[in-house]
Amino acid sequence: MNKTQLDKYVYDLNKIRGTIKFTSEFEQNDQINYLDTMLTKTIINNETILKIRWFRKDTAADRLLNYESSHGKSIKSNIVKNMTTRILETTQDNIDQQEDLNKLRNMLLKSNYPLKEIEKLIKQTCQEFKSNKNKSNDKNDDTVGQIKDKNNDEFICSLTLPYVPGMEVFKKDLKRN
Repeated sequence: MNKTQLDKYVYDLNKIRGTIKFTSEFEQNDQINYLDTMLTKTIINNETILKIRWFRKDTAADRLLNYESSHGKSIKSNIVKNMTTRILETTQDNIDQQEDLNKLRNMLLKSNYPLKEIEKLIKQTCQEFKSNKNKSNDKNDDTVGQIKDKNNDEFICSLTLPYVPGMEVFKKDLKRN
């Protein structure tokens, strides 16, 4: 699809009544950004290789929740852990991963996180991520969300539900059964 065809397609989509407005973008310098990821295309020996990594817009403030805020320590720790996990899940190349983790460190320092705390949490998260990755590679035929009880042949099912007002009744019913 060329640019003219794409523009017409997006125009037609946007004529449909609704509140969603579509936009389009073409890659520039073999890169395109989507949400918090950057997709880079490289061609080596006539083979296209796609590389994905964590991305922050140039306009991003590079600040997170200030460490000196009144929020609980667990919230501040989870910000570091979640951001680190996102980088580890998104950025596959080890060199790029280190660059992205350094960007995160700088963001956290700008947000007054103590360096010792940053390093401890990033290291801990990296170790847990590596351990979980190894465990997932070693998994047997268990279905995701189901764990077979070793003592009998029953499956224990795990279900995660978002909070929605009124969900408590449903949750109680599930616990009874």
